[in-house]
Amino acid sequence: MATRVVPPGGALAALVVAVTLLNVRPLAGQQRAYHGRNRETTVHVPRVEGDSITIDGVLDEGAWRKAALLTGFSSYLPIDDRPADDSTEVYVWFTSRDVYFGVRAFEGHSKVHATLAARDKIDSDDYIQFVLDPFNDRRRAFIFGVNPLGAQADGVRTEGFNPPQPRGQTFGGNPPANIDLSPDFVFESKGRVIEGGYEIEVRIPLKSIRFQGIDAQDWALNVVRYVQHTGYQQTWMPTRRGAASFLVQSGTLTGFSSLHRELVAEINPEVTESLAGAPEGDGWSYKSTARVGGNVRMRLAPNITLNATIRPDFSQVEADAAQVPGDTRFSLFFPERRPFFLDGSEYFDAPSNLMYTRRIVQPDAAVKLTGRVGRTTFAYMGALDGRTASASGDDRPLVNLLRVRRDLLTASTAGLSLSDRTEGGSFSRAALADTRIVFRKSYAFSGTMGGSARRENDGASVKTAPLWDLALNRTGLRYGLRYAFTGIAPEFDAAAGFVPRNDFVSAAAYNRFSFYWKPGSLVESFLVRQGFDALWLYDRFFDGASVQETKVQFETVTQLRGGWVVSLTPVRESWLFDARRYATYATLRSFPADGGFDTLAFTPSARTPTYVLLARVNTPQFRLFTGRFSAFVGRDVDFFETAPARRRDLSADIDFRPSTQLRLTTSYLYSRYTRWRDGSELSQANVPRLKAEYQLTRALFLRLVGQYDSRRRDALRDPATDAPLVIATDGVYARASATTTRDLRMDWLVSYVPSPGTVFFAGYGSSLTEPQAFRFREIERVRDGFFVKVSYLLRR
Repeated sequence: MATRVVPPGGALAALVVAVTLLNVRPLAGQQRAYHGRNRETTVHVPRVEGDSITIDGVLDEGAWRKAALLTGFSSYLPIDDRPADDSTEVYVWFTSRDVYFGVRAFEGHSKVHATLAARDKIDSDDYIQFVLDPFNDRRRAFIFGVNPLGAQADGVRTEGFNPPQPRGQTFGGNPPANIDLSPDFVFESKGRVIEGGYEIEVRIPLKSIRFQGIDAQDWALNVVRYVQHTGYQQTWMPTRRGAASFLVQSGTLTGFSSLHRELVAEINPEVTESLAGAPEGDGWSYKSTARVGGNVRMRLAPNITLNATIRPDFSQVEADAAQVPGDTRFSLFFPERRPFFLDGSEYFDAPSNLMYTRRIVQPDAAVKLTGRVGRTTFAYMGALDGRTASASGDDRPLVNLLRVRRDLLTASTAGLSLSDRTEGGSFSRAALADTRIVFRKSYAFSGTMGGSARRENDGASVKTAPLWDLALNRTGLRYGLRYAFTGIAPEFDAAAGFVPRNDFVSAAAYNRFSFYWKPGSLVESFLVRQGFDALWLYDRFFDGASVQETKVQFETVTQLRGGWVVSLTPVRESWLFDARRYATYATLRSFPADGGFDTLAFTPSARTPTYVLLARVNTPQFRLFTGRFSAFVGRDVDFFETAPARRRDLSADIDFRPSTQLRLTTSYLYSRYTRWRDGSELSQANVPRLKAEYQLTRALFLRLVGQYDSRRRDALRDPATDAPLVIATDGVYARASATTTRDLRMDWLVSYVPSPGTVFFAGYGSSLTEPQAFRFREIERVRDGFFVKVSYLLRR
């Protein structure tokens, strides 16, 4: 039996662990124990055939006594490469059709955090995450997470392009990450809380994952344990946070051979009946729509998969949470949530967001082919979208995406991405070549170069434009850096991607210094990040013109004992407004008697300096709740009037867990701009949101989402003269009048998902408004709808 580490914390903690170890029956007869702290990184996984096993969370079958044992975990967060405070044992074995994991996680400091959570919602619980890479390429891995009650969270983890977080001007969005929990895989898990810890059993069918097409093969694995009462993370392999790659530090599982390879076919028919209601005359009218569609998924080889869909329905997908943009010049990014586009989405992970499937609004049909041949991965998607408002005749948007990536050396890659959106005689096409070179363990160079071609209609000329993005990163534990140089030409267009801004050249230089203290100290870590950004207009950069925008920031992040995180970031910026963007603006001088407008040409403000402070506080995971709070305050700019403004943004997100079955997710976004020159209000937004989920069983839950979006915007005025502004559309001027929004949205859903693909959904949604915000007295229904959806996964 492997030696267990007794965590520090006094005689009481040691006594609890000692009693626990006496009460848990040892799994005598293990083949061998592999101790991570001793760098025993290569594990021979035994093949166990013929033993009957029930996945019930109890490690009492004989197969577990033959399994390989992984132990000797290390601390990963907040400080890496130190012995873990908590003892963890992981057992692994396989058959020709399945891979099995068992876990005994000991907890001598606090009660186990465990709830009957919905799929992918276990982040507030204690849980174990298996990071499994069947191709052993150390660049992409499946992740299977299980909490102490067996609730699941699954997805993929990739190494590659992970852009830096933006300025912090968007409240309510999701930061970029290389872990995607959107894909769902079919696997079996059960868990139970025991005295002093918990046990877990997991069965992963080979049908559910991709693996190599050879006989004898090695896989890569790391195991991550999340401990909520401290906020710590622990890994089986001693994993350095300062390394350029997490996956390259995985251990190796050997012994896999004679795995059962078969043509896996999944047919997933679905039927949806919906009623859409809207006012009609003095009454209310409903229109009934029946939609029959389905999905097909075929594994043509162990590592090649074909997906197809016809008339898919996404009624059950939760509506996007509202966002309040600070930089109103550019569109907002919303993550993909629709199941068909999520399966294998990691294969379409192209640089510069060249592939953004939210551009495909409601496809009538789509097909995907994804896979791997040797050291090359490939992904193709073709989709015929529904008719758009701009389409003429029978024209429909046709979208094609192609991504190919080749693995180089140990953790480096080179890739090619192509995107095309064609609608009638118009098209938008883009091609990018990219590479990521990892060297000296902590350094990574990434480069992207390419261009686009666009034609607006038949007979029009084709406009081409280049793009480049070069970056050097160092991810050392105590010192890191990011230096980047990016350029996108004015005519660059990628209609199938998300490139919110073009016509610029930018340079960035960031340096980070990190300091660490012993776990349990009042301050466990402290980070300082200094950054400088400069941006030029594309053509003017080559003409030697002065810089358009600059930013200097000084970020500090402090992690305190118990899991508290406090961040303060002062930012100093300078803005020069591009007069071309305001060519349709004019200042209203008077109203002539014969109608129309008497106007003067509008001149944007001169260079405007700003200074703001971004503050952020994250609470630990308490037994009943966890919270995240942020504020963005100071002198900023209003891009509508090109003038300085006082900005006050607040954001609060709190997750409540009143019981093991009820989860309440609340958020509140507040944003207010006032004119710097006179204190009058420019705009204000208030967006409270509540999501309540009640988990009746692991498969059945009820969900209610309510959101109130209240916004108002004052009429635009010239900052120099305070006269009203007018804006021309197709050569006709109109007042930039005040606007008001008071939208209330309520959505109900009953969801029964015994396994991915087999579902029953019933839902109701309504959109409402009222004359005065937050009075709830004269609420008027604007539209509503009911739907019922049934689908069943047939798998062979």
